Amino acid sequence: MKPLWVAVCVALGGMAVLTVAVNVLDPDTPRALNALYNLWLLATIAVCTVGFFGACFRFFAFITGERK
Repeated sequence: MKPLWVAVCVALGGMAVLTVAVNVLDPDTPRALNALYNLWLLATIAVCTVGFFGACFRFFAFITGERK
């Protein structure tokens, strides 16, 4: 589970960096940076969704006694 949380942190950190870069270069943003931003956004959403469901499964397994 720890590698998943590391991936979530890296995804969110990268999203913050790319958001700042795109906003600073707003009118002159290269197409490649926009493409990277869009792909990173999709990957971040996917990783955070998996992390959320993983946390839910662990929580419900814990409260039902399947995992101690």
